[in-house]
Amino acid sequence: MRLVDRIRRQETPFWRFLYRMAKTVRGFTVPRMAWLGYLFDAERTVRHQSWRWLVNQYYIHILAARCTRLGKHVALDGDVPLIFGDGEIDIGNHVFIGNRQTWVVGLKVYDRPKLIIGDYTVVNYGTLISVAQSVTIGRYCRLAGELKIFDNNSHPTDYLARAITAGV
Repeated sequence: MRLVDRIRRQETPFWRFLYRMAKTVRGFTVPRMAWLGYLFDAERTVRHQSWRWLVNQYYIHILAARCTRLGKHVALDGDVPLIFGDGEIDIGNHVFIGNRQTWVVGLKVYDRPKLIIGDYTVVNYGTLISVAQSVTIGRYCRLAGELKIFDNNSHPTDYLARAITAGV
């Protein structure tokens, strides 16, 4: 028989005592005091910010492996951008990169495609950047979410050329 079942049945004075204690403890609440609420809020904020910092350190190392240059104080809001291609990526200092990014750097059209993101720039969530040759985002830029940036049309505009590249 499980311990919890014995307490619920209150078969002996000992189990009855434990049952009453459990009921008393379950019914207890800490008196509401404003200072205690502020203390709990501060603890929660510190815990969340610490975890966010730790995860950012992890993701920055992954991003640095894909970049030719990664500046100081780069912050990611979530996961590392999904990066396709083997082009060069140059990210400046104090750059903020939002979540759900996709960067296509190199469509095998040019030899050395390059993505440059300047200092103090914010690239918000859900941004798609497609680089065939070169895309440069300047300093102090604030890019909106769900933005799509292309330096190419991703496919030939001539329908016959598209049919040839598609293998039709």
